[in-house]
Amino acid sequence: MDESLTYPDGQGVVVILGGLRELNPRPQANDKCPDRANHPSRGITRLTSARAKDLPQRRTTRGSMQLRAGAPQDQLAGRRQDFGTSHDPSSTHRFMNTTTIRPPSTVLLFTEGVRALLDATMTLATWPSPQQCEKGDGHPVLVLPGLGAGDLTTKPLRAFLGRLGYETHGWDQGINCGPRPGVLEKTVTQLSALADGGRKVTVIGWSLGGVYARYLALQHPDLVRQVVTLGSPFAGNVASATNAGVVYRLLSGETVDADDGLLLAIQQTPSVPTTSVFSRTDGVVAWRSSIEQKGPLSENVEVRSSHIGLGLNSSVYRLIADRLAQREGQWRPFAQHSFAYPDPARA
Repeated sequence: MDESLTYPDGQGVVVILGGLRELNPRPQANDKCPDRANHPSRGITRLTSARAKDLPQRRTTRGSMQLRAGAPQDQLAGRRQDFGTSHDPSSTHRFMNTTTIRPPSTVLLFTEGVRALLDATMTLATWPSPQQCEKGDGHPVLVLPGLGAGDLTTKPLRAFLGRLGYETHGWDQGINCGPRPGVLEKTVTQLSALADGGRKVTVIGWSLGGVYARYLALQHPDLVRQVVTLGSPFAGNVASATNAGVVYRLLSGETVDADDGLLLAIQQTPSVPTTSVFSRTDGVVAWRSSIEQKGPLSENVEVRSSHIGLGLNSSVYRLIADRLAQREGQWRPFAQHSFAYPDPARA
């Protein structure tokens, strides 16, 4: 469990900017990404190999066996059941959504760093105090970092939630180099251990971490209390909707669409309360790829932020505190539309 941190005068900037500085830290000796090319089980489909015989298959240049986008509806329905969700058959088109979404503009991408610094500065000026937020009930919260990042980048958020009374945890796997062999299995093991005390876990994922969070909720809805994703791509053709493709390939050794079994699966809406936080000025992930299908337990909340700044944004912190404060089984959508939280349905 993370130790709750305090912020004496003048020290908050060290923590926040320190996390920003380490968004792409150099891997330490024990943080190096393994060589996937030489691993005996490449690709995300190793997670569903036991069910591979029941799915339509195709061979890729890397030899991994993956789900085909044009699979028959009855087989896709079986896949939905495999991931622990139940949906109306009429929603199959959502699962098969391969709409091409253009990535953010180069202007947004190349100004990410400057805008993230502004986000951090604004956070310092408007840092939410625990007295301004409802006290937490102490349930466990797992926070998953984005691509190329580690637990240091989520430390400010975890410290904030810890001060509210939640039992917060990082993912404890070093730098997130993509869904390489063993990553999601270890995350599932961690989730099970956190829920072993009888309380379901809230899973918060930043960018690629949000993809993992949705996977956990789809696979193990009995262990997940709710999911909050921050600038995570899951709708449409994810491979075309992000500017992080080059970084992903360098770190994971594969292209984004090489793990299309996972990408198709996470298009489903989890059966647990799900909040997708997005920004129209995100320079890494196209905001349209973060739009969740609205339902009784799902919502989209827009904030004003850069992609890197989502984990350092006071509006995001207040939103997460509001979402986590709801009692289990009494989830209601966020409806506080304001300058900080524009109406996500606006044109």
